Amino acid sequence: MALLACDDGIPPVDPPPPPPAEADVTPEPAAAPEPAEVEVEAPVAADDGLPPIVHVTVAAGEDVDEAVRSAIIRRAIPGAVVVLGDGTGVALRRAYGSRIVEPEEARVPLREDAIFDLASLTKLFTAIAVLQLVDEGRLDLGADVAGVLPELGGRGIDARGLLTHTAGLRGADRLDHYDGDREATLARIFEGAFLGGVGRFRYSDLGFIALGVMLERLEGAPLDAVLERRVLDRLGLRDTRFGPPRGAPFDPERVVPTEPGPGRGVAMISGVVHDPRAYRLGGVAGHAGLFGSADDLARLGKALLTRDPALLSPEGHDALATPTLFREASGRREKRGLGTAFRRGEYGMPIYGMNGHTGPRLWIGDGFYVVLATSRLHPNGRGRIDRLEKELLEIAPGAVGNARPTARASGPAAFGVDVLRRGDFGRLRSLRLGLVANTASRTRDGLETAELFRRELDLVRLFVPEHGYDADAEGTVRDGSYRGVPTRSLHRNGRGGARVHGPSAEDLEGLDGLVFDLQDAGARFFTVGATLHRVLLAAAEAGIPLWVLERPNPLGSASAGPVLDVAAYGSFVNHHPLPVRHGLTTAELAERLVEDEGLDVDLRIVPMEGVDRAARWEASHLRWTPPSPNLPTAESALFYAGVALVEGTNLSVGRGTREPFARVGAPWLDADALAAALSGAPGIEVRVETFRPRVSPYRGLRCRGVRFVLTEAEAFEPVAFGLRLIGALAATQEGRWKPEGLGPMVGDDDALGAALAGGDDGMSSR
Repeated sequence: MALLACDDGIPPVDPPPPPPAEADVTPEPAAAPEPAEVEVEAPVAADDGLPPIVHVTVAAGEDVDEAVRSAIIRRAIPGAVVVLGDGTGVALRRAYGSRIVEPEEARVPLREDAIFDLASLTKLFTAIAVLQLVDEGRLDLGADVAGVLPELGGRGIDARGLLTHTAGLRGADRLDHYDGDREATLARIFEGAFLGGVGRFRYSDLGFIALGVMLERLEGAPLDAVLERRVLDRLGLRDTRFGPPRGAPFDPERVVPTEPGPGRGVAMISGVVHDPRAYRLGGVAGHAGLFGSADDLARLGKALLTRDPALLSPEGHDALATPTLFREASGRREKRGLGTAFRRGEYGMPIYGMNGHTGPRLWIGDGFYVVLATSRLHPNGRGRIDRLEKELLEIAPGAVGNARPTARASGPAAFGVDVLRRGDFGRLRSLRLGLVANTASRTRDGLETAELFRRELDLVRLFVPEHGYDADAEGTVRDGSYRGVPTRSLHRNGRGGARVHGPSAEDLEGLDGLVFDLQDAGARFFTVGATLHRVLLAAAEAGIPLWVLERPNPLGSASAGPVLDVAAYGSFVNHHPLPVRHGLTTAELAERLVEDEGLDVDLRIVPMEGVDRAARWEASHLRWTPPSPNLPTAESALFYAGVALVEGTNLSVGRGTREPFARVGAPWLDADALAAALSGAPGIEVRVETFRPRVSPYRGLRCRGVRFVLTEAEAFEPVAFGLRLIGALAATQEGRWKPEGLGPMVGDDDALGAALAGGDDGMSSR
């Protein structure tokens, strides 16, 4: 019978810690093999300079997902990158939607490292540089600007007024004033800039253009050089700079376009500043012109939230974060800091920051910051994000406040790919490479391994496992491309309809080496392990080295459950005599396969650092990205190791619901009897419920079922529970439940017989 649970593994976002070792629960593992003769890449201890990663609760993440996706559905935005964080780290960092939506044939997903036109967020950078001059005693906020800007002198204008939009200047002026060279343009716009009404609020781009000119004159350098030295370099903002013509062009695969630009002779403005006045000033101005990534805005947000002394003095930070109430000529009130805006509403301490006309926002609150990087003007200039912005500011305090910090066993936690990057990729620099990865293959700070390799190395071919690169497909996966790199499916139909699960000799032609970086789910029947096995065999056959970048086992290092009887149930999925919960990292599994099968393969391990191998995922608090559509949370991955045992039968295990593997049901199920039989299972509460799965079996049908809720994570052992579930189903659902599909999942007939009889939980090992 075909296996139904062979592939769904997604490391947990919130799984429970490991259960206490008990002689009657933990199987007697097969004799541990001697360490394989493999090369281990030397770890490099240097830190990557990024803050530690923390993670939000599943519910908070879903709230953010729903808010952003709703905005995309109603066409308020084409896509967005959202970063929430606090002074210790990034709590959430996700990309949604598309970078380009028109023309339709050019539609591409939005990347987390996308580059956005920051528009008026440039004003915040200008304000910081001005306040640094105040800190150094080189500028008096209350002095007339005549000494630096004689064009505006003698009218009671000071730097404080320019920073707060109360200097009496126009908001903007005619575009034909910007014709000609830069000095003539500045003379024209300053000549007619003053309207009067000093002290009244009037939002003014001209005021920040004037501040940019002040910085240039006081520093004796162009504005882009001033901001680079004073702000960008101090914070390590690698992606932030002014665009062409004075700046270098941006990577077209990262830059996010704004709106159509027929007036500039282009179909869509992209990589060139949208603001028409900044554009006519050469792309560099105090009010607009900077481009940057969500990550860079997060670095700035963290620096402002923690009041980084490398950026400003305490007084300088106060100037940004302290609101003053001004009145417009109309009588409307406006709260402003020196270069910052403030949000209205019941948010506790004031939330301050800045937004840009094109869409990006950065807000700093009481203990948190919010980055919303989007291009609301794409594709037609009509997007609105006020509602999304408000929703994120309502979600952020609780989401960040309940986020968990990254645990560090010894130094910064690092996956194998992080260690490889810290070592500047070692000998991989000179090789033509193939990479086995998907979207869950990421560095600790969230960069996709495939993207890292595409940028830094000679990535010739990308191999994608079951569910495809985006980890969201069901069934066979087609070959394709990833940002210009050809992809080969390791879950495709070959000649005659036979399923292909590993690289062929043709796939490996021209490669000098293979790299494997997939996140396992810790269960024997999750196909990452089987895919690793096939890749090892292919590398041995081709005579090329294989690097395995180590990742944690989300279920920890403990093993549990029956060991597979390969003679009876061997298959692609059931590829090696392992217990249901095997307790191995990907690197350890590779070493065991090489040792047990005597494979002649050049295996090279790049080990993790600072990660507790014994801990379950939720105890380590590492960032989790689902490697399959069916394990969206850590809790799903934890339940998967046990509840998936019954998936080969005529039950729904919750696929197509928000909590797959945390429930079972069917239209015919006697849920009350099953709940009673499972009562008292360690670490969980069993609740009767009804649900409608969105996928087969029983797609769209009302299922009677039971839901499993963790109450004491440390007491819950998923495999022991799965075997107990088999016994409870056999005892309460006779004549309706069809247990014939259990064999391949349990993997051992003696253990299966014991479980069906409700005996010793079937936990003995072969």
